[in-house]
Amino acid sequence: MIEAHDIKRILADYHVPVLSGYGLGICRMAAIDMAHPILGLAVESALPSNADLRALQSYQEFSIRKWYNPTWQEKLLAMSYPSDEGANTLLFVSGWREEPGTWGFRRISWTEGPTFVIGTGKDMKKRFTSLLDVILYVQKDDGGKFKEWRKAHPDVFDHATRATMPA
Repeated sequence: MIEAHDIKRILADYHVPVLSGYGLGICRMAAIDMAHPILGLAVESALPSNADLRALQSYQEFSIRKWYNPTWQEKLLAMSYPSDEGANTLLFVSGWREEPGTWGFRRISWTEGPTFVIGTGKDMKKRFTSLLDVILYVQKDDGGKFKEWRKAHPDVFDHATRATMPA
C-alpha cells in the first residue's frame, strides 16, 4: 500500500494520481467536476521505483498526445494531474495481491472480469513482471505509435523495470 506522504510526492513530482477503488469511485480526487484522470496508480500497489514513475508520467504524456488535439494536449499537460470527462482511466497496479514484481492494469469502465489483468495466457499464468510489459500489452495494436514514442524517449524507458515480454 502506498503511504500518504508518497502519494503527495508522486502527484507533485510525476503528475500521476494514486487512486483508491476500482470503478468510477477511483475518481474521488476529481469527483467535483466528474473529470477522470488519464491514468493512475492503485493505492494498493507496492511503491514503484522512481524510474517506473517517470515511465508512467511519460506514458501519460504519450496517451494525451495520441488521443487529444493540440489545444487539449497543452491544457491537459498543464494540469497537476491530467483529467478529462471522457477519459477511461487506465489504472496500473504494482505487486497486486502481494505478488512482488507483478504489474497489472484495468480500466475504470470495466464492470466484470478480473479486478486487474496481471498477465497473459490461460489463467494469466505468464505474469507481467514490469510496467513496460503492461504498457506493451495495452499498446500492442496501436500501429507502432508507442514503439516510436519509446524510441524517442530511451532515457525514460530504458531505465524503467525491464520488460520480460517481446516488444
